[in-house]
Amino acid sequence: MRADLLLFVSGAWMLQFQSRLPAASWAWLLIPGMILALWAKGMARKMLLGACFFAAGFLYAAAMAQIRLADALSPEWEGRDVVVEGVISSLPVPGEKADRFEFSVRKTVTQGAAIPEKILLSRYLEPGLSPLHAGQKWRFMVRLKRPHGNVNPHGYDYEGRLLEEGIRATGYVRNGVLLDDFVPSPGTLIERAREAIRDRILQKLRNLPHAGVI
Repeated sequence: MRADLLLFVSGAWMLQFQSRLPAASWAWLLIPGMILALWAKGMARKMLLGACFFAAGFLYAAAMAQIRLADALSPEWEGRDVVVEGVISSLPVPGEKADRFEFSVRKTVTQGAAIPEKILLSRYLEPGLSPLHAGQKWRFMVRLKRPHGNVNPHGYDYEGRLLEEGIRATGYVRNGVLLDDFVPSPGTLIERAREAIRDRILQKLRNLPHAGVI
């Protein structure tokens, strides 16, 4: 059993080195492979079962990648005003000109718009804006674009990092309305606790040069 699990994981690992994803039709090859493995005996059966577990891991990883890629922003909705409702799912990161945060989309208000479930937003700083906190539910008007990174084999893969985190669009907030100050869930409880710890640290070390490092 341990060897079979290792082969399954090895198959999933092997997918990471492919330049393109395999077609879904390749999954049908597992059926005759399993039939042959059940029919065979001795070492032949072990080898066929091992090959099936390896292929299953490879195809499982491919299927998960296809699902992740399918949750993408349609090109026709890039750069257009879209109204969405959702929850701030990460610790907001303050900047000199804008706050940045991950947003879990629960509802797309704009009819016909296909918006990914998780997006990365920036809200530019203006006087009178309500503060952003993890776990808040907002209705935002946003403008989005698909993630793009630099084509450099030795550089930082920004687009790949966002894909790993399930973020399939980035953009900025044009305006917003706070709907609920906190929507409890395991994720938002953790992020709100992190925010409280960060605020305490900044309060204690506000004027110290190493506050940002801590």
